[in-house]
Amino acid sequence: MLKVMGIVVVAFFLAACSQGTGSGSYAMIVVVNDVEYNGTEEQISGYETGQLIGNITKKVSASTLPSNFQSNSFEEGTKIYSVINSKEFIIAEDTQGNRHLLQQSPGQKE
Repeated sequence: MLKVMGIVVVAFFLAACSQGTGSGSYAMIVVVNDVEYNGTEEQISGYETGQLIGNITKKVSASTLPSNFQSNSFEEGTKIYSVINSKEFIIAEDTQGNRHLLQQSPGQKE
């Protein structure tokens, strides 16, 4: 029974990820200090920017899993900040000054 439920959950996840405009749909990923962070629906207004952790050193293709201080979404030079009172989130400030909240991937430990 658990095996069947697991297959159903994976099938729904894959179906959701495959929907898009034909150009593909990929998760927003940033890797910082060997920890993977993904885009989130959380509102950034509830989080306070902490210290600068570093910068994105390379933007990889959308279908590539980034390495440390790389992203498949943000350009080289994007600033990465800690979030005050939370180790679960980071804030990415892109080269246009827009800020994005990212959440630690499930199963990741900093």
